[in-house]
Amino acid sequence: MRQCNRDQSPKVQMMLTQCIRQPPKVSKADLALLKQHEVKYCANGYHSFCSVDHDGLRDSLQACVNIGAKYRKTDISESLAGCKAVSREASQMAKTVKDSVMYITREPIDDGSISPGIDMYMDDYRKKSLLDVHATWIDRNFAMDHAVPACNTSGSCAHGSEHRGSR
Repeated sequence: MRQCNRDQSPKVQMMLTQCIRQPPKVSKADLALLKQHEVKYCANGYHSFCSVDHDGLRDSLQACVNIGAKYRKTDISESLAGCKAVSREASQMAKTVKDSVMYITREPIDDGSISPGIDMYMDDYRKKSLLDVHATWIDRNFAMDHAVPACNTSGSCAHGSEHRGSR
């Protein structure tokens, strides 16, 4: 809470809303402009309308807002990474996840408590066939764990990562 100061006139009693920080209200015009940009994102990029609800997009946009609040008005195109840099970062992140999965599954593999399997299915959104290798095991605390160490669709990995069960 910020410090409350009385108005110049001592007869006016302070309101609680004057003492509590209020989040800024975005104008209706700015909300309409944002909505138009979301439509352009979907239409120009051939993205589903549901893509504007995706947590990854919203997290990226929130990071942009936070950067704007920290550095004031700035050209975001100077700060965003290009497709090659993002591709290299994705490869590095995938390697980190793969190493993590290999470390996590080392003990279940050694004691024979891991159950590997394969799964073939169709991605309803992109209409691509997927093949993944998954592993399920129960650890020493009787918690079930699951990991997807590999997946393939037309030569590229469309999804797949470590997915931990209840721990």
